[in-house]
Amino acid sequence: MLTGAGFLALPRMYQESGWILGISFTVLFTGITAFSCDAFAKACYIYKRNDGPQLKELTSSAAEDQIVLNAGKMLANITGPTHHSAFLSLGTAALTFLNVSAIREVSRALDDIFVLLFGNSGGLTLYPTFEFVASCTKSDSAPGDCDGSDLFHDAYDNGAVIITAGYCLLCAACIVLCSFRINDTMQKWMYYISLFCLIEVIIGVSCIGWEGNITPFGSGNFGMILEVQFFTFAIGFVIPVWLSTPGIMECSEKDTFPPIRDACVSRGIQFTVFGMMMALTFKDIDTMSAINLVLDRDNDVDPLTQLCAFILLATAILPNILSYTITVKDNLEEDFGSDFANGAAFVLPWCSAFLVYFGGSYEPVVNWSSILLSSYMNFLIPLWLFLMYARSDTVVTYKVADMRQPRLTWLSIVHWVGVLICVFVIVGGLQGPADVGFGPGRAL
Repeated sequence: MLTGAGFLALPRMYQESGWILGISFTVLFTGITAFSCDAFAKACYIYKRNDGPQLKELTSSAAEDQIVLNAGKMLANITGPTHHSAFLSLGTAALTFLNVSAIREVSRALDDIFVLLFGNSGGLTLYPTFEFVASCTKSDSAPGDCDGSDLFHDAYDNGAVIITAGYCLLCAACIVLCSFRINDTMQKWMYYISLFCLIEVIIGVSCIGWEGNITPFGSGNFGMILEVQFFTFAIGFVIPVWLSTPGIMECSEKDTFPPIRDACVSRGIQFTVFGMMMALTFKDIDTMSAINLVLDRDNDVDPLTQLCAFILLATAILPNILSYTITVKDNLEEDFGSDFANGAAFVLPWCSAFLVYFGGSYEPVVNWSSILLSSYMNFLIPLWLFLMYARSDTVVTYKVADMRQPRLTWLSIVHWVGVLICVFVIVGGLQGPADVGFGPGRAL
């Protein structure tokens, strides 16, 4: 799932476009991603076979955040040592912006939870702000006169920088996690939690009933279909969990595709089941946000529905925040040293969150950085790698010589289809989706 993004975008896409078109594009994006990753894996295998710089810690990666930076590391190794630090720094910066979104969602939820538990005075004690007056509806009100909703909404909507208990807790967790690495056991537990969430949603649907508004073809908004698929898959689905498959970089080029295919199919099924269950359950999904759904703000939401949404939201966000710290440390340690890597892992997300909130530029920064990152990762990198190796003398030499040319032709077709889809997504995001509230990046 995404890093605090696209929580309700995929279910809404199924409602707007219809389940037939929605599932069709899910299958299409799954296939394109699988073949792109296969080409990427083969390029890296070729480079290793030719005694290039060795890639480290690729067999124990687990989280989606790790995938982004490891992809940057592989590209840096392939292009040579001159660009190594630049690529790693770029990947770290892009990933930081995405995690700002996760930090924001968690801190906002914790704000309301602590206000409900401890009341207004406890809330003000736990959440000191640089502008206390922004926490009240009336400018002449004393901080103690604010109620929970005023404390929450006005403080964020007016751009005041809040140092919440949520930030403090996450900072403390990051300090501890800097000394750990994500291993296969942690990955299995993340998968089990995700599976539990799907089961929880199915149980919720069986108890609540099928109340959503979904038809086979929906409104036929082609632009929104592509945009939501692009954002939902390109960030959380790109270069999928084949990096965590033991021995993937040691196997032959003939054996790289099966684990990639299995990872893509597994993730595609999870996304489809989650999206369909939510789309069939909630009628007014286009008027809600994830936080509003969880906290039942101005909506009459069934308690079981809230529980399902809360569990899904928490498991979609928290693992990525926690793994982010480990990811940054592991990928920056080799080039920049242990002290710098630990400092960057701890400081980067909080500094960026501070600057974004203080400047009131959260939405455009996250939206456009997501557009650039997803375009870069899902389409441009695989296409560039494929073309580079297709023109070189070190293209994969298959044991059966006759397989070489058809394979290259098929991959080139797949990648150019990906480029065309990217163009359609941009056009759709600037035109069609704007009519239904989905401008560039709003699927996030």
